Amino acid sequence: MMLRDARQLTCKAARKSRTGFSLMIVMAAIMIMAGGVAAISILFATDAKRTRAALAGPELRQLLAAGEAAARDELAARGTAARDVTVTTPVDAAGLKVHIAPSDGGAANSAADVRVIAEFRSMRAAQLVQFVRQGDGPWTVKAVRLEQMPIQ
Repeated sequence: MMLRDARQLTCKAARKSRTGFSLMIVMAAIMIMAGGVAAISILFATDAKRTRAALAGPELRQLLAAGEAAARDELAARGTAARDVTVTTPVDAAGLKVHIAPSDGGAANSAADVRVIAEFRSMRAAQLVQFVRQGDGPWTVKAVRLEQMPIQ
């Protein structure tokens, strides 16, 4: 009779160790699945950010071009005195600011550095435009340097 009880005890102990092993396998599988879900979530978030930047890019480029034209008009009207100008835009979610400053290397009222800042929704772009003028002629663009643009 004792031998039979000893066999039953070892069978119960073996079953308990098997359930512990299967529990560890299930826990490992759940952890792997959770890691996969987290990785996919990160990929979706990155893709959504890139899509928003791609949609805002053309609008920002158009605003920067409009800012260059507005800066030319502002220079023709009021000269190279340092100032900030807010340009109205037809789009509600867009903003355009122009900072005008006299150029360091040019003669008085013949060269200006203009920083154009365009905002569309949560995206922002900026460029530096250098204008020059010969005598009383029109302001022309000497150089343009893109300073900030959303990553695409």
